[in-house]
Amino acid sequence: MKKELKNNIYGTVSTLRNLVNRMQVMLEEEIKKTQTEKENSALKTELEASRRENKRGKLETSTEREREIPKAVSRPVLQLTTIPVTIL
Repeated sequence: MKKELKNNIYGTVSTLRNLVNRMQVMLEEEIKKTQTEKENSALKTELEASRRENKRGKLETSTEREREIPKAVSRPVLQLTTIPVTIL
């Protein structure tokens, strides 16, 4: 009878440990999931803000940028002057 009771207690304790471990793993997974969802939400908000700032409402691709003709900017020309040098 004592041996049966002892085995029953060990079995119950083992089951409780397994349940606690599973609950801990589930909690950690839920925390990671929540953090990922928060990061995802923040990135979506940032993307929407970026799209609103853009005139066209979408990101420009490299081909769209290449189609636009760059504006010519006039720059002042450097004028060279000669300086007389005397050789000794």
